[in-house]
Amino acid sequence: MISKDTASEITRRGFLNGTVISAGGVLLANRSLAGDQGAPRTGIDGSASLQAFKSAIRAQYDLKESAFRNRLPDTIANDFYSEDAVGIDVSGNVYKGREALRALARAAAPTVTSVRFESVWSHVDGKCGWDWVNCRVVPSDSGEMPYSLIFLFLWEKRHQKWWCVGDIFVKGSIAQ
Repeated sequence: MISKDTASEITRRGFLNGTVISAGGVLLANRSLAGDQGAPRTGIDGSASLQAFKSAIRAQYDLKESAFRNRLPDTIANDFYSEDAVGIDVSGNVYKGREALRALARAAAPTVTSVRFESVWSHVDGKCGWDWVNCRVVPSDSGEMPYSLIFLFLWEKRHQKWWCVGDIFVKGSIAQ
């Protein structure tokens, strides 16, 4: 787990693995400084809302995993991301809107055989939530080794459906 000193350094510099993630770093630092690293996350409105949130976003992760496995990047853009979603990749490139994320999904889909999203820390408050996730990736190139990414997904419930309204990722894995 992250130490208090490391959390302060992340917040001060805004860097993790060489990638700017000031918003994610602050959230991670705040969680670490609160001393609740081992405690299960709960929704502000209670555990029932958290369980409903986790179930709904698990269905969204299942959809995205299936779309990668079946090489359906448009499904990712149309059914996972909101129209106004923002994504930031491991190099710090910003993708604003569904069409920009569609282009990213189209470029990424042929390069992977499978992805698996593993929720680590979740939080929900009404119609907004976030989820720290380990993403396990198996590249389509058999000469490449599988690798892991840490995602921070931002969620908003719109018209009775949870949509990813933003995400950011870096190389690595969160210890569970």
